[in-house]
Amino acid sequence: MPSEEEQSRERSLGDDEQTVSVQQKQEARAYLREHFLRCMTALVGRAATFHMHENTTVTATFSGCDIDVQNFCVSNLSTALGCQPAAILRADDVINFTVEDFAVASSNK
Repeated sequence: MPSEEEQSRERSLGDDEQTVSVQQKQEARAYLREHFLRCMTALVGRAATFHMHENTTVTATFSGCDIDVQNFCVSNLSTALGCQPAAILRADDVINFTVEDFAVASSNK
């Protein structure tokens, strides 16, 4: 049976491993968040095609999104009913969106 000192040492080692694990997870989240924000920033001002429910496709200039990515802010929204100078698209209504010139834009920066 291990002594109290050995048990205490084992607990201490376990706590250190948990601290390292938490720190690694935080660093990974920070890295991913930073790159996500850089990607979203690179999209600003680019022409985008939004594919939405009910087989609807609209085009617009991407202007940004809110912090939770629940809404997309766009300008020059072109729909079947006409053109809107500014609009907010709910992310729940958007299946996906594409930006044709993203690779070119990324390489220029």
